[in-house]
Amino acid sequence: MKKLAVLALVPAALAALAVPAGASVPTTRTTQTVPCAAGHQSATFVEKWQGGAVTKSWYTNPCAGEFLWLGGCNGESDCSADAAPPKTKGHLTYGADFAVLVPGPLCSTGTTPVTRLGDKHPAPPCPGS
Repeated sequence: MKKLAVLALVPAALAALAVPAGASVPTTRTTQTVPCAAGHQSATFVEKWQGGAVTKSWYTNPCAGEFLWLGGCNGESDCSADAAPPKTKGHLTYGADFAVLVPGPLCSTGTTPVTRLGDKHPAPPCPGS
């Protein structure tokens, strides 16, 4: 995900140079909503965009027993994801291409390393992957 964060900063820096002094840069928000497997709640991931780049983002995962995977890909097979544990919320400084709920325990698939938010190393491989 650090690669994605760095890639997100480059367009933001270029956009800042391209805007005349005193001009305002439009701000938009995008929201991804994923229903929990049980109950009537949903996990959400919101991104704030300004000048064509994500400036900040935040998530809420009220789902019991489900991790909210926030991830991205550089190409078809070079993917990674950060995972928000069940019953958590927080802020991020980068965006994500996808947000999905995955039942625990946390593990990495064969092609997508998954890291619990706040950890430095990916989770162990999922059984059978």
